[in-house]
Amino acid sequence: MLGKRHYDLVYSYVYRTTNDYDIAYDITQDVFIKMMQNIDKYNLEEGKFKKWILKIAVNTTKDNFKSKTYKQRIENYNIENHEIEDKSNVIYIISKKEESIKIKEAVEKLTNLQREAIFLKYYNDLKIK
Repeated sequence: MLGKRHYDLVYSYVYRTTNDYDIAYDITQDVFIKMMQNIDKYNLEEGKFKKWILKIAVNTTKDNFKSKTYKQRIENYNIENHEIEDKSNVIYIISKKEESIKIKEAVEKLTNLQREAIFLKYYNDLKIK
């Protein structure tokens, strides 16, 4: 089945874009619903199914970022509400978190097109045209 074959690909792209397991799961479900609703529009001559399903994933993820729910969630998110679970190596955890924040900030400075290109090329092994 196409869904099973491409689920991990779509989920990994969406997760890397959103950085949230639950939201990535919801968006991935939406992608496959849209795929089923529009399967009759898929044209084999235009390209591979993988490219088509990732295009749906990109557009669905963009729609999520534009949504009112997403904007409210970002406003309400506060990192101080999270506790560190493994307190045995707090310095390592904090340094990794700081490194992750720096990388995330650098990627966020890129244009949307550049950011998508990075995700699709390096995480989904697609070619850049």
